[in-house]
Amino acid sequence: MTFDRKKYKSFALMQLKGRWKPAIIGTIFTLLITVIFTFTQKQTSSVSFSELLNYDYEQLFQYYRNSPEYSAPGIILSIIQTIVSFITEIVLVSFFLIFSRSPDPVALKSYFDCYNKWARGILIGLWRWLWLFLWGLLCVPIFVLIIFLLTLLPSPQDFTNYFYAILPILLIICCIPILIKSLEYSFAFFFVSEFSEIGIRKALRLSITIAKGHRWDIFKLELSFIGWILLGMITFGIGMIWLLPYYYLSLTNAYHALLQDALETGKIKPEDLN
Repeated sequence: MTFDRKKYKSFALMQLKGRWKPAIIGTIFTLLITVIFTFTQKQTSSVSFSELLNYDYEQLFQYYRNSPEYSAPGIILSIIQTIVSFITEIVLVSFFLIFSRSPDPVALKSYFDCYNKWARGILIGLWRWLWLFLWGLLCVPIFVLIIFLLTLLPSPQDFTNYFYAILPILLIICCIPILIKSLEYSFAFFFVSEFSEIGIRKALRLSITIAKGHRWDIFKLELSFIGWILLGMITFGIGMIWLLPYYYLSLTNAYHALLQDALETGKIKPEDLN
């Protein structure tokens, strides 16, 4: 099939026409919840990354021990933020799936009804996160090998200089498998939301199935919103009120098209959705 991202995006604007009000109000509620559960922490020091590279093990231990984000409360807050992000994700996906099913007016009550799926949202979020973490572990041997080779250099200063120079390249290499898999997992929340009988593991597999062969297309769709995201940042998040409905409906339209194609080509059978 032809992945027509321009069509999905233009159709999203058509679907929102005359129905922006509930979409915006629902988005505002979601953003407020996100802000409420986002806790800012002050850094106890202004140590730069280059200075950290010169720390010995004892200094690094003390640095991380005194950093609020690595304290027990900081870790707990990070976990809470992550769980909340899973809930808001399933809510927005479920809400805009309603917009995609019919041109009829959408009541704001539908938005709040989507919170009934909070448990499945947490489960699929954790399952997806686990697999992304496991794929990220593939990069550990690369790090170990590079560090071992750098230890063969004649001086500690050479080790620091070379490590600091190649670290960005290492990080990019490590991001590649995570990025690829995150694109494959893009529609896991959609399957969990739309098909209540589907299990969490099966939803992830189905997402991989429909995304296969279209990872680059999905990436370009995501990338096409970069300008809007920057505009949202410039407006201190206000622009996100319009961007999120546009983004989620565009992704929803892509999901419907890919699922329909998978059903027509036999990649997915109707009974797989039960």
